[in-house]
Amino acid sequence: MQKLKVILAVAGLLLIGFIGGFLTNRQLVQQRVHELRQLGEGKGFGERFLERIETEPEQELHLREIFEEYGPRFRELNASHRLERTQLADSLFQEVTPLLTEDQLQESQRWRRMLSRSPHMKKKRRRPHENPHK
Repeated sequence: MQKLKVILAVAGLLLIGFIGGFLTNRQLVQQRVHELRQLGEGKGFGERFLERIETEPEQELHLREIFEEYGPRFRELNASHRLERTQLADSLFQEVTPLLTEDQLQESQRWRRMLSRSPHMKKKRRRPHENPHK
């Protein structure tokens, strides 16, 4: 009976640890996604910079004004790059499409979407057999 209690206690602690880790990870991911969305909307540009350099209050006010000016400009630049990538992908597929079969066209759509997106929107996934420390 004593062994059963120990096993149940250990299993319970493991379960609590897994649940706690899952919830913590979920919260951190949601927080990061929220920050990225804010940046995409041009809000909070330069916040990380200000957090890291430990500014004085007056200095921070001047720096925030500068970042408020540059934030929309960076957002506009990202939007224009995204548009250019989409146009280039469309041009490529106008030339490639006549050479592909119907099955190949369906398979190529995922690659086409990848080409249209910004390179930093999706991390490159490593294959399990690849060694990142080569």
